[in-house]
Amino acid sequence: MNVTVKYGKDTHGLVVDEAGTLGQLCNQLEAVTGVPRHLQKLVFKGKSVHPPSGGESDPPVLKVLKLREGCKLMLLGRKMDPAREELMVVLVKEDTAADAIAVELSGVEVQLNRVTQGFADHLGVDTACAPLQKKVAWCVDELEKGLERLDAAHCQASDRELRKASILKIQQVLTRADGVTDTIDKLLLKNAPAAEVAIDVD
Repeated sequence: MNVTVKYGKDTHGLVVDEAGTLGQLCNQLEAVTGVPRHLQKLVFKGKSVHPPSGGESDPPVLKVLKLREGCKLMLLGRKMDPAREELMVVLVKEDTAADAIAVELSGVEVQLNRVTQGFADHLGVDTACAPLQKKVAWCVDELEKGLERLDAAHCQASDRELRKASILKIQQVLTRADGVTDTIDKLLLKNAPAAEVAIDVD
């Protein structure tokens, strides 16, 4: 079946498999127009249809759109240039990493609270805090690397607010990590053995 698809100022002719699915049609449109499948919206006779996403059933295209030979469709959606797509991947990766590190810090805070309450007295404060210090140091190192990756990522003016939001998120987790470090340092100082003071007697 031959159909015409209008996208912006461009018009494309497509051969649609009458036994095919909506998803297959959307894949064809992505190849022709460069609009990613997940950003597409098809309009036909006033009805708008979005492509099926992961996990959804992929219905027959004729059942959804009632296409006929020679009919015209309109495609709405924004192209994603490679540079922007790369930035989106970096943002998602760094946001996910920051969330995971925040969870790690929550675990450290729980253990540190137990040390503060005396549950680790049998180990000694130094011994109990050593692995916590190591964990927090790792968290800080990973967060700083994330900031470096965000700083190095190519970013268009229209996407700077998105990158700024990711940077702020990481900085908030870093501030939290610094607070945990301060708590550990104070606890170690509080439990440090008193230094012996030598007094000379003439």
